Order: sequence, then structure tokens, then C-alpha cells
Amino acid sequence: MKKIAFFLFLILYIISSCTSKSSTKEDYISNETKQLLLSLNKCYEKIVIIPGTGCSGCISESEIFLINNYMNKQILFILTNTKSIKSLNNKIGKNVKKLSNIYIDYDNVFSHYENPIYPVVVTNDCDKKKVNNVSFQSPDNNAFKNL
Repeated sequence: MKKIAFFLFLILYIISSCTSKSSTKEDYISNETKQLLLSLNKCYEKIVIIPGTGCSGCISESEIFLINNYMNKQILFILTNTKSIKSLNNKIGKNVKKLSNIYIDYDNVFSHYENPIYPVVVTNDCDKKKVNNVSFQSPDNNAFKNL
């Protein structure tokens, strides 16, 4: 009987561990996004987090999106784990430090979760002060299609 109870406990533990890990990244990004928006004292309904390293095709696509949309003041771009601001300046043709809707995450806060190699699109409800959705750009998912 003790073996059966232990086995059931072990199965429940494994299932709950897997379930909690799947939402950990989303929860972390959601919480950090809320904190950042509070500190900026401005709300954005669309937030794009672009890592400096990771899935090269995915990051290239997010950089193209940045180049085409950096003037859209409704979108906040968060650059995290960025190795070269100068390189980004050259790609965009502007000084990213001077653009009000670009936040450079020097502390890499938006890279402190499991496997942060994909760009992230966050949709936010400014009225309710709530993150609605966190979507990862990947070879299997086009997170930018809803922007």
C-alpha cells in the first residue's frame, strides 16, 4: 500500500512540475513587463522583447519588425541581452537610445527565464493593467502576425 501511495505521489509531483514549468516563462515575462511599465509611467498595448542572441532567424524577423515599426509609439521595444547597441543603430539607421519607445534592458532582466532565445510579443490591456497574452516567436509560431 505504501508503494502505491508513493507511486501516486510521484506521478502527481511529476505532472504538477511539468504543468508549472510551462507557465513559468509567461508569468515571469508578464510580471516583469508590468513592473517595467509602472517604472516608465506609461502604458503600451504591444510590447516586443528582442533578445540579442538565440534563434537567429527569429531574431532577424523581430529586427526587421523593429526597423519597420520603430516610429510606432504604440509599441514598446525591449532590447535584452544585446551585445552591440552600435550594430542595432546601424541596422535601424537611428540612435536607439534616443527613441522613446525603445527600452534597453542593460540588466538583462528579460533574459532571466528558461531558454530566452526567442523574441516575445506581449499584448497588454492598459485599462485593466493586465497582460493579456505572451507569445514567443519561433520557427513554429509567428508571434508578429497579430501586430
